[in-house]
Amino acid sequence: MVLRELTLRYAPSPVPLDRPAMRTPRDAATIARQLLEGEPLEVFGAFMLNAQHGVLCWKEISRGSLSSTVVMPRDVFFAAVHANAHALILAHNHPSGDPAPSVQDRDLTHGLQVAGGMLGIDVADHIIIGDGGRYASFKELGLL
Repeated sequence: MVLRELTLRYAPSPVPLDRPAMRTPRDAATIARQLLEGEPLEVFGAFMLNAQHGVLCWKEISRGSLSSTVVMPRDVFFAAVHANAHALILAHNHPSGDPAPSVQDRDLTHGLQVAGGMLGIDVADHIIIGDGGRYASFKELGLL
């Protein structure tokens, strides 16, 4: 019974198979917006991708306050290894509506890139969702 509960608790949420591959930041932002736009609190998660950047699943990693959330690399990569992910696209929202990356966002992304490099899991992008359809992509901004 305990093993079944842990499996359900830590299993990534399935993503419908009809979702397209995430080949561009706009692809990722379009799907992330559906999941994160309008959330009243900051929510951080990751899309687990196969080698062709097809979406294996979405995993919400953490849910925080109006202006921050705590993200532990072990939680991100536990989910990635469990999903047998080749790559990740990180995503979170800014309830303030401004998708500009903060210093904390940059530091976290860099740390996750380093950790992913050690595990052979690429951090392909980090998308921040604002309001009104706005988003920021670390890849488009040259931050990855």
